[in-house]
Amino acid sequence: MSQFEVLKDLTESVKELLKSSLRDAGFTTVSVSTERPKKDNIKTLPMVSCYMYHVSFAPDYKERTDHLVTTYAKDGTLVEYYQDAPAYLYAQFIVSVFGNTQAEESLLLGFVVKTFLEHPILQGDLLKGNAFFPDDKVNLYQNIQADFN
Repeated sequence: MSQFEVLKDLTESVKELLKSSLRDAGFTTVSVSTERPKKDNIKTLPMVSCYMYHVSFAPDYKERTDHLVTTYAKDGTLVEYYQDAPAYLYAQFIVSVFGNTQAEESLLLGFVVKTFLEHPILQGDLLKGNAFFPDDKVNLYQNIQADFN
């Protein structure tokens, strides 16, 4: 488990969510990028760019204290260790769409919004990489934290 890779894995999770949703809806020629949305990074049209541009601590973030975790090793022995408490972060993404026409860009942007509305929480198979525990949940909307966690 590499907790320092959580932001990279979160970006990859959002990218894969968009790619699979676009593919399932029949948008097979749309590419998805996580690079900075600038002229040099637009390689093909149409393209959706989802770039993490800001990370901040949650406003209600408090001092973290570690806690004792007890688990079993593969051989059945009891293992205890201290684990840091979670750090609640807000990762802010900017979504840009680039298409051949303005209508195509509007369609793609609307589809991205629809995808995020249909998947307000990323969990399970939607979380890519090794930085997440199997029971982790990531809210795409900060105001639903208390409702779903």
